[in-house]
Amino acid sequence: MGDVSAGQRLATELTELRVAAGMSLTKIEAFGKAQIRPANLSRSKVSQWFNGKSVPTKGYDFDLLIQGLEPVARQQSGTRPQGIAYWRSLRDEADRERSLAAAPGTPPHKTAIDTQPSGDHGQPGGPDPDAETADRLLKLLPPGESWFKWLRKAPTMFKVPLSVSNPVCDALEELEDDPVDYVDPILQAAHDRLMTGLTALCNELNGMTDISDEGPQVLEMSYPGTTAERNELNRQACKARDGFLPVYKEMVNLLNARGWFTRSPQTPGAPAGAPAVAVELAAGYTLANGSVMTLPISSARPRGEGITGPYFIAVLASNQSTVSVEISAAGLEIDAGEASGLLIPYLFPPRGPGGSTQLPYALGSHSGFRAHANAAEIGHGYKQIRDRGGVPRRVRPWVRTGAGDQVEGAWTVVDDTLDLIAAAFRTL
Repeated sequence: MGDVSAGQRLATELTELRVAAGMSLTKIEAFGKAQIRPANLSRSKVSQWFNGKSVPTKGYDFDLLIQGLEPVARQQSGTRPQGIAYWRSLRDEADRERSLAAAPGTPPHKTAIDTQPSGDHGQPGGPDPDAETADRLLKLLPPGESWFKWLRKAPTMFKVPLSVSNPVCDALEELEDDPVDYVDPILQAAHDRLMTGLTALCNELNGMTDISDEGPQVLEMSYPGTTAERNELNRQACKARDGFLPVYKEMVNLLNARGWFTRSPQTPGAPAGAPAVAVELAAGYTLANGSVMTLPISSARPRGEGITGPYFIAVLASNQSTVSVEISAAGLEIDAGEASGLLIPYLFPPRGPGGSTQLPYALGSHSGFRAHANAAEIGHGYKQIRDRGGVPRRVRPWVRTGAGDQVEGAWTVVDDTLDLIAAAFRTL
């Protein structure tokens, strides 16, 4: 597959299978709910499998998706089934790739938290055996992120942003599959209470309706029949939320008391508390199958029958720490020239190619992210600067984290983007 990663290959082949079956995300979600043993194939969840933002969790949900799509794809378009063993192998390969990326040069799940011995745990002078287990929890449900702030402040649960429901429910799946218990019985008891509260909350969220196809990136409370019944569903969801928040706070405070929050590594040269995120500028090219290929910005645009419009300017971000970071916004700064001395901001849209949600984004440990904006729109920005007497000289990408920190990439001369922008205008 050349330079295509295992995760990209899995996402591409899953998308091809779904297209061959002619099944929308809504139909897939309904298919999962209709089973004797219901599966969580919500649109917000499986869309990230198809766009490559996450690797499917091993088990029933993924197997059912394949077993549902392959027969329909064969009936609708004559696509030959590959069989569940083939798809499990693809998934396992993508998962191994993600694990290796999370800890380059070390076994999967090894963390960089430098713990000290605590009590009688472990060997004298050795690391605390609970450190890695705690680190996995902190990466999945990092304190202080926007999902926690929203749950704490929301007056009702009639509508819940996907940026809240996705990280919470994805964390539950990962934690349920983690076979390692805490050695410390106090931590294990707190973890059990956390899982009970998290499960109750996700049960309520999974009962809501994903209306992201209609525009708003939210889950919405269903309409069971009467206003009173809907208000009762909201009351139950609020009760689940109010049951989860205290046990989550209890757990993270226990971990903080052991000093584990202060030991996560920083990027070399970064000040304490700064997000360990690297940002760069890239170009996006639409391929014949509708996917977008992202390459470094260059004045030499690739040619070929398989490369078509639209064309995109992309912001790439990589998380180089062991703690997840929320990317709340991404954009560009355009240097308008010495005459004006201005840096003109450009904010990327929340939806990317094909209408897929690209922002906000939960950027996991040692993982990557990309956001796209139509290159023609950037070209219009250049033109507006010239119309006002400026000269666009250079451009640099940036991302903003959920904590409000802005991380900037290197400057790129505008000339290196012009060939891509000219191609974008020709496709309008």
